[in-house]
Amino acid sequence: MENAFKIDGVILAINKTRPSKEGSTFMLRDFWLEKPMMGQDNVIKCQMTGNNCAKLDGFVPGDEVVVDFALSGKAAPKADEIKCNTNPNGIAGFSPNITVWKVEFVPGFKRSVENEAKYKDYSAGVNQQSNQTASNPNPAQTASKQTLIPQPAGEVPKGEDGKNLAWDGVKGAWVVDDLPF
Repeated sequence: MENAFKIDGVILAINKTRPSKEGSTFMLRDFWLEKPMMGQDNVIKCQMTGNNCAKLDGFVPGDEVVVDFALSGKAAPKADEIKCNTNPNGIAGFSPNITVWKVEFVPGFKRSVENEAKYKDYSAGVNQQSNQTASNPNPAQTASKQTLIPQPAGEVPKGEDGKNLAWDGVKGAWVVDDLPF
């Protein structure tokens, strides 16, 4: 596949399969992966479509998985249609989509009672929200808030390898930038 990517993470929550819109036969299923980066919380909303929705049936929150996905997106409606601010082209924004077609356990992963319990409350909050509203919940909004320490002014220091360091707002320190991009 031309637009194919792979990422590993921990399943945070899985929604039930639902129609893409009222009356539609095209089905969608949202789930969220936790993939910390540089010591920061990072929650990624993913989506499975059509016959792939059933591939999530054997998974539960807390499972460590690898997913294969494609990135896509579309422009939101013109601002005058939805009454909000726009960019210079009159577009209200963009909506990225992470469409997963394959999900499997991380090699060597063993499900544990402790791991399931750790993610149970988080998942219950997401599923309760999804049952109460037609729109999809965002688990990142239910995560605990941390106070971030602002980055100091001035030049970004370099590490021993000569590359720029990254500011970790939770630790309040410069750290090695180990992001893969």
